[in-house]
Amino acid sequence: MPGLTVKIDGCAVNAQKGDNLAELIVENGFELPLLCGANPALRGQACCHLCSVRIHSRGRSKVVAACAYSLDEDCSVETRPPDIEDWRGLLLALMLRRAPDSQTLQNLAKGYDLPQLPPLKKETVAPYKVCPSSACVNCGSCLRSCALIGPGALKAAGLGPKRHIEMASPKACIGCASCAALCPTGAISCEDDLKAGKRLIWGQEFELARCETCGEILGAEQALAYAAAKAEPEGLSEQQAQINVPARDVALDIPRLCPRHRQEQLAREHLESSKSIGDTLNGLTPYRGHSK
Repeated sequence: MPGLTVKIDGCAVNAQKGDNLAELIVENGFELPLLCGANPALRGQACCHLCSVRIHSRGRSKVVAACAYSLDEDCSVETRPPDIEDWRGLLLALMLRRAPDSQTLQNLAKGYDLPQLPPLKKETVAPYKVCPSSACVNCGSCLRSCALIGPGALKAAGLGPKRHIEMASPKACIGCASCAALCPTGAISCEDDLKAGKRLIWGQEFELARCETCGEILGAEQALAYAAAKAEPEGLSEQQAQINVPARDVALDIPRLCPRHRQEQLAREHLESSKSIGDTLNGLTPYRGHSK
């Protein structure tokens, strides 16, 4: 496949058609503020637009969200032109106005001359139904991660300043914690009590599963049962689709093993299978051809 030449702030780098622009910029050592697209698993959302850059190609220029842009031709990229830097400062100021407790936003805002905005009235900001929203910027990362990994238990509700994230139904969560892991601002609280073997997230408590060999935490029992059922050829049955059914009622008969011990088990099974095949072959009478 023929390569592309991309000039980033005047420095030429090699790229391939289809490469993600944000990844290319960061991998080549250039600074680019990333929030909703900080995790490669969620690239392409273009919700916060902090990663906006200006692209010049064929005598024309345009501003794009780098996390959602795939390269298709030679071009030059400006990552920090003055007008876009001013735009980023305004975006960060608006986000901090809504989520003043976000350490991630505070770190991103360093070096920017933020405009002074009046604080939002508390009564105009709708809180989370379960978790505090003082660090939430409504980027939608939790919604997307739950839809991809979990059962789509979260939904957005409200409009404007009152927009917030809540549960789609009272017991829709399976405790996988993918939303907390991929939240760029740490707005979603997830606490694992290792001694008690419990996980607390979205105001609900989930039993933690451990490796049967070493005791390593694998995740919430209900999340593992959901993932195992979803991986079955027939998919989720009507019973398994009812997320509020306790995990022990829908769990499949599979060993609870950490990645290392699962690999060891697969290796043993492979050796036993090979030995069984060898014993069968050794018991066969060798073929000596047709007798005359």
